[in-house]
Amino acid sequence: FLDEADYMTDEAQAALRRTMENFTRTTRFILSCNYSSKIIEPIQSRTALFRFKAIPTEVVIAAMASILKKEGIEYEKKSLDVIAEMSYGDMRKALNTLQVAATYSPKITVNSIYEAAGLVRKEWAAQVLSLALKGDVSKAKGMLEEAVIRQGISGQDVVEQFHRVIYDLPVDDDLKADMLFVLGETDFRISEGAREIIQLESFLGYLYNKGTK
Repeated sequence: FLDEADYMTDEAQAALRRTMENFTRTTRFILSCNYSSKIIEPIQSRTALFRFKAIPTEVVIAAMASILKKEGIEYEKKSLDVIAEMSYGDMRKALNTLQVAATYSPKITVNSIYEAAGLVRKEWAAQVLSLALKGDVSKAKGMLEEAVIRQGISGQDVVEQFHRVIYDLPVDDDLKADMLFVLGETDFRISEGAREIIQLESFLGYLYNKGTK
């Protein structure tokens, strides 16, 4: 059983393919991944593909509440909603965040969740985007640098929060579509190793140009 097989390089997957071919009569290979598109075609063609839906939010919340009750840990109900939302149906991620949050405070709160996860709030993300669109890019840049450089928030986590709030911004759908497209390019460049702060500030510059026209 190979977990998160999509993180293997193409070269490693090619070597695995040869191993699978050599031992197909005596061994069964099970690969789990988040993105099947990252598994090379020769392996995909030799396996049966099973897709699993994300775990429903209410199930994730119920599981966390049960654990906290058994452990005797106090918590704010809203904090479990926040964990479930940021986990996207990933129970392992939800429980890991819950465990780390429990080390921050004797009572799990919304604040301890954001500290544990190393995330910025949706309200923060909405404010940064709104400032850039309204032309106050200097203030937006300052908030961004405070989060990414001084607080150590991951650039991809900032992108994730931007993605969540764009749909709720009071702008027309054409602009939302453009923002999502450019944000996707920003996310891709960051994933390819580009400097996070430069890419994010470039995105703010794009918003400034779109908002002040």
